[in-house]
Amino acid sequence: MNWKLFQELFSKYAPKDTRFYPAFFIDLFLEIQFKKLGEFFVLNDPKFDRFRGQKVVIYANHFYYYDVHILNRLRKTLFKDRRIMIWMEEFHTFPFFSKLAFTLPFKTKEERIRSIVKTINILNQRPGEFYFFIFPEGVIHDDSDGIKPFNPKLNNFFEKIRPFVAVASVFLIKDKKIVVSFDDPRENIVDQKILENLLHRTRKIL
Repeated sequence: MNWKLFQELFSKYAPKDTRFYPAFFIDLFLEIQFKKLGEFFVLNDPKFDRFRGQKVVIYANHFYYYDVHILNRLRKTLFKDRRIMIWMEEFHTFPFFSKLAFTLPFKTKEERIRSIVKTINILNQRPGEFYFFIFPEGVIHDDSDGIKPFNPKLNNFFEKIRPFVAVASVFLIKDKKIVVSFDDPRENIVDQKILENLLHRTRKIL
């Protein structure tokens, strides 16, 4: 089934109460879709569990509607020791994602302000509880566009959660392969150029 079509149908007809969506059912549905995409590969696993007690920010490109499927697989493999926290513009349309991660609404200006403040407080007060995952381009777009400019307003957010470990990651789906490639961890640096270089290196491998 086409994922974009599913999104449209689900947002129109599905109930919004998350009690209707047991976590195991959501996981099963996403895994069935995931396996149809191809074989899963991880390049340069940073061994995230070595950052115990530290704030960790993972940022990635945003090429696919299937990114949530990839995140679901990662939460059960590389991210098993913590929950994922993520800002989600479509929070109200797809509430069942909250069964898989700590999702914060991010569509309206008021929601964005509240979610940013809440994220800062959580990361600073409980630094080892979540992996904060972010798509700094802000929108899903075609992979032929490369990496779109990061929102400059994010710099203020990152300043308020220092110190943290930042890890760039690239999601690519090609020729029945699902590839997640990680860059080396860096301290306090979320940078578009790093993600661009990682995307270039990953494409060369594929």
